[in-house]
Amino acid sequence: MDVPKISESQKTILRLSRVHFLYIIAFAASIVVYHAGNLVTPEAILKRWTIAGCMLVLTTIVWGLAHSTKPSPVLYKILVSILILMDIILASSLVYAERGMAGLGVALYAIPIAVSAVLASRTALIGTTILCFAAYAFSCIKYFVDFFNEGYKLQLYATIGFYGAVFFVLAALLAIIFTSQRSKR
Repeated sequence: MDVPKISESQKTILRLSRVHFLYIIAFAASIVVYHAGNLVTPEAILKRWTIAGCMLVLTTIVWGLAHSTKPSPVLYKILVSILILMDIILASSLVYAERGMAGLGVALYAIPIAVSAVLASRTALIGTTILCFAAYAFSCIKYFVDFFNEGYKLQLYATIGFYGAVFFVLAALLAIIFTSQRSKR
């Protein structure tokens, strides 16, 4: 009996899905800790479990499609894009939930930027970085508007500008890495 050969794009999506399952487990563990320590309201815990459940469903769909079919280049890009958008939504939700510009969720934007690097496309990498920057800026500004006395306007825009620049530095570093990998082939 012949074992069907798995394409490189299929292997990449399966690996990304497995890493995302680990990401969901880590997120779920943090929810349990926050809940056990009464660090956030029950409503916030419910929202986080809802996000974790949606992430699990989407990641399972991506994993299942990659596992059951040989993805065409278009399907491959769609599946990776689903993971990227899901990661941006999680990061944005946590930035807002953790007090906007004061939150530590900003580090989570590195995940969708890194995921977009597997597409080996500068356009996808820059596009994802722009989406991350826009989502981060929106989350911070929304929190600032909703809870006006929790910071200074100058601090808000300086923080958004600095972390936005860091997103683009990360994207540039990843572009250098995939360009050097491509030239070695």
